[in-house]
Amino acid sequence: MIRANNNEPYTHILLADTLWLTRSHDALLSTLTQLLARTPSSRIHLVAGFHSGRNAIRSFLRKAKAVGLEKKGPDWEEIAVGGEKRKWGWDVEGENLEEGEWIDEKESNAERGKWVVVGEMGWEEEELEKVKKGRQ
Repeated sequence: MIRANNNEPYTHILLADTLWLTRSHDALLSTLTQLLARTPSSRIHLVAGFHSGRNAIRSFLRKAKAVGLEKKGPDWEEIAVGGEKRKWGWDVEGENLEEGEWIDEKESNAERGKWVVVGEMGWEEEELEKVKKGRQ
C-alpha cells in the first residue's frame, strides 16, 4: 500500500486473493473505504482467483458499488497460469443478472482454478463530490 503521506490514507492498495471468503466482504469493504484516499487517482488493484467461483467476486463488486467504489482503468481481464488472457465476461453494471445466476458449472473446478481476474477499482464520482462539498 502507498500512502499519500505519513498522515493520510493510502492512494494505492493491492487486494490479492482476498475475495473467496464472502462472509468477510462487508468487513473488508469497511476497511478499504477507511484506508483508500478519496482522490480521483486512488486505486485498489485487485487480483482474485476463481477457485471458489465467480459468484464470490461478483458479490464483492456489487457490495463495493453500494459503498461508492467502481471498476476503473483498462478493461478487466482473466489471466491463466499459462499466460493466456481473455476479457472478463461479467460487468458489475449488468444488474440483469441475479445472485447465483453466474453458472460456474460450465468449467470444471480444475479449469476454473487456473484463472484469476485482474482489475482496478476507485471512487465513484458521486463519492468524490461528497468530499468536495464537505470542504466548502
